Amino acid sequence: MKKITSVLFLFYCFSVGWAQTVPPCTLEITDAETFARDWTVIDVNSDVSANTWAYNDGNAMYTQDKSNAADDWLIAPAVTLEAGKAYKVSAYVKHSSTFGSDKQKIELKIGTAPTVEGLTTRLVYDESFQSRLFVEKSGTFSPAESGVFYVGLRCYSESYNGDLYFQKIVIEEAPVYPAQITDLSIVAGERGAMSATLSWTWPSSDHLRSEE
Repeated sequence: MKKITSVLFLFYCFSVGWAQTVPPCTLEITDAETFARDWTVIDVNSDVSANTWAYNDGNAMYTQDKSNAADDWLIAPAVTLEAGKAYKVSAYVKHSSTFGSDKQKIELKIGTAPTVEGLTTRLVYDESFQSRLFVEKSGTFSPAESGVFYVGLRCYSESYNGDLYFQKIVIEEAPVYPAQITDLSIVAGERGAMSATLSWTWPSSDHLRSEE
């Protein structure tokens, strides 16, 4: 009986370890150990700058380089998405600087591999990011095929533009609603008539997809 119990326990641990992460989900940095194990840091310009993403008290931080521009990626653990569904993908970031003119350049991308080349779809980009509080920067993504995806945040600011902090990524299903109507026209009624005629074209798609 003890052997069976042990086998079942090991199977349970194995299953939990390989459990899929599916939306709605929040990908956070809990401690230095999980940051090093689960998050991918890619320092594209390591030949000119030693600065890159590092663990910082429950968050991740890119410390400004006072001599060189940034080009550094922070890629979250894998998440499983379904084809045909629309997802809202949000990164929570903030900027720290003593100079009001400092601005960060950031982009958020998603793809099927935790590499620069594997992150193929841009969700967000902001080349004048400034916020002393964590704010949501989000985009919408609908995969053509079901599978495992990765979300990456890139900092590519010029030198001496302050520090950038990352808190978490939140992925949830996005609401799908009709696209806007088109060809709206209004024709007033005859003189004295308290009426008007409206005409329009109904959309043939939703706000996420348009027909070719």
